[in-house]
Amino acid sequence: MENIEKKETPLLDFGILIYRNFKLLLAVNSIIAVLAIAYLFTLDLTYQSTAVVAVQNESGGAGLASMLSEVMPFSMGFGGGSELDKYMGILNTHRVLDVIIDKHDLQKVYEKETKFETYKAVLDNLGVYDREDGTFTISYLYDNEPEKARDIVFSFYEELTKIALELNQNIAKNYRTYIEEAYKTAAHDLVASESSFSNFQMTTGVIKLEDQITATINSISELEMMKIQKEIELEFLEKTLGLGNPEIKSKKIEIAVVDQKIESLKQGGESFLLATADIPQNSIGYFRNFRDVTVKTKISEFLALQLQQAKIEELKRTVDIYLLDPPQVPDRKIKPKRLSILIIILFFSASLTLMYILTRDYYKSNKELIASKI
Repeated sequence: MENIEKKETPLLDFGILIYRNFKLLLAVNSIIAVLAIAYLFTLDLTYQSTAVVAVQNESGGAGLASMLSEVMPFSMGFGGGSELDKYMGILNTHRVLDVIIDKHDLQKVYEKETKFETYKAVLDNLGVYDREDGTFTISYLYDNEPEKARDIVFSFYEELTKIALELNQNIAKNYRTYIEEAYKTAAHDLVASESSFSNFQMTTGVIKLEDQITATINSISELEMMKIQKEIELEFLEKTLGLGNPEIKSKKIEIAVVDQKIESLKQGGESFLLATADIPQNSIGYFRNFRDVTVKTKISEFLALQLQQAKIEELKRTVDIYLLDPPQVPDRKIKPKRLSILIIILFFSASLTLMYILTRDYYKSNKELIASKI
């Protein structure tokens, strides 16, 4: 009788093995599932509240200096993207974190012994993200109390608003101080020039010049006023931004161009104007005195207006951030994801049980072989 050759069917053998041990698989994983579900329902529910904050005039690059855009005739150098990054960075400072921790008693909530550990716990739950459209989000995770998550996000925004206000008012105050000093200097110079002009007229009796000379004076005075303005801007930028800022180099070039234009006018650079050298000698004193008074009067008038505007801006309580979407009380938990966790637990439980069944079956089938090798 011919021997029937047996073909190896590992997949069939595996299926038969599973069938024979189905009750074991079911019992073990049922117990694991019950224990896992019981454990999952003991976990804290974590809620997340989010606010969207817009930086006003972000696309235009005004940033912190937006409140001074009508007063300051030059850019402060606060770029759009860097301004948004600055506000996002402020939320991670210890000054802000201290306020949030104390206000909401988070050191006790997180059961931390030190402030440093509490900082880390708060930052782990805080999310600040750039939406790349001139806005950013502030979000916070909190266990079991969705209202608390909302309150903490709003506290972060409130503290950010306070700091933004301080920054803006500090810029306005600094600018007002520079304008005030420049105005005092200009006013003092004007008084001295007026006195000198009056003395000259009383001494010489010269009281009027031709219209052509007057046009020369007016042109020079406009440029002199522009030069003074740019020098004030340069000094303020050097103190505020530091000497390495590229805007300072640009401002120096502007001043040099104005200087060159003034000198050109004095030498008769425009055909319709009269050069200083062409004015009769007996009227040169009048020309110089009249020019000084005219220039300094216009500078004083300009600085007086700027000073008044700077004082108004200093008193304004404005910030350049806006709460676009206020934080809401979340109505859904963000974690734990119970179903996903249960599936993962059951997968590993079933895998370990199968490994046990396969190992036990192999041991029974090869008991003598294993014994001989031990």
